[in-house]
Amino acid sequence: MSRNSVRRCTSAIVVALCGLWSACASAQELGWKPEKTWVIAVGVLEWKASKLYGGFPKEGRRDAELVEFFRKHGVPEEQVVFLEDKQATLAHIDKAFDDVLPKTKENDLLIIYYAGHGTRVKDATYFANYDITAKTEETGWSAASIIDAVEANFHGSRVLLAADCCYSGGLGVEAAKRKGKIEYAVLTSVQPTCESTGNWTFTESLLQGLNGDPAVDLDGDGRVTLAELARYTETRMAFDEEQLSYFSTANGFDAKTLLAVAAGKPKRPGEGAPADDRVEVEWHDEWWHAHILAVKDGKTLIRYGGYGPEWNEWVGPDRIRAYKPPPEFAAGVAVQVEWGGKWWPAKVLEGRLGLHKVHYDDYGDEWDEWVGPKRIKPVKE
Repeated sequence: MSRNSVRRCTSAIVVALCGLWSACASAQELGWKPEKTWVIAVGVLEWKASKLYGGFPKEGRRDAELVEFFRKHGVPEEQVVFLEDKQATLAHIDKAFDDVLPKTKENDLLIIYYAGHGTRVKDATYFANYDITAKTEETGWSAASIIDAVEANFHGSRVLLAADCCYSGGLGVEAAKRKGKIEYAVLTSVQPTCESTGNWTFTESLLQGLNGDPAVDLDGDGRVTLAELARYTETRMAFDEEQLSYFSTANGFDAKTLLAVAAGKPKRPGEGAPADDRVEVEWHDEWWHAHILAVKDGKTLIRYGGYGPEWNEWVGPDRIRAYKPPPEFAAGVAVQVEWGGKWWPAKVLEGRLGLHKVHYDDYGDEWDEWVGPKRIKPVKE
């Protein structure tokens, strides 16, 4: 099994859709109202400059599923814009913002979402629109320009920004610079200086939270809040993708905003299953992160982290073991970190969820990044 061979793969979401969603929602006041919500989504899985930006498989794309969620749950069609692939030129994106933002009204919520490739130039984050070229600063869709457009033309009160791509946390950096009346919440797949995988794991986490998946209801109170979604996403991304997601709020956006009513209680996988569904499974002499889906007759049905349902399988006890978080290095410890196929001297800044933030020796802070356990090792004596 190779991550390179399964880019943007469809992954099973254990989501219990609430058939009585409207009735459930009316019992508690959701933090977003469909009639007061506007959605601008940009999903790019192919690029004009195909040699510069490699494409992703389009089958089972989760960006379209996310957009459809808002339509099905009452956001008016005229308040939803989805620019997909060749539609997502920089001119079309700018026009969408110019058309939508002036129509918004007081207390409206704006949701902006991007999926595709992300890049950085001179510490600035850019999202790859369909017609981006090697001249990124001239032709790319910058995170700063998104916030500029919102500040200039949005008449509502709150903005939720989400992005599923490399360096996506740069949205939070830009939002934090603005000290006006508009409230911002930013939830993205990775930290501002880090790369992201090509799988749909982050967007699937968003869908789980919005659909009220009980797994995202971390305190079991029947409510899924933005803060719980952020914590769930962080844990899942760390385990499935070995990367740290990003979450921040600015100007008073309430992290306890209610996103959904939980669709029931969390389900146990079955006989003899541990409370934690995270395990490791042997496949071709390597151990892979996986989740327990069910247990029956001494065998366990598992889903591999970051892989689609076509990889699900029943495994015997000889191929499964409990997940043991990797040891953490203390802050200040000298280590070696893999980058570009070579090992580089670095220092640990902090550790979290089995990941480490490192600073490379003789390089500036702009090179700091979070790395997974496969990319870090102690300095040999």
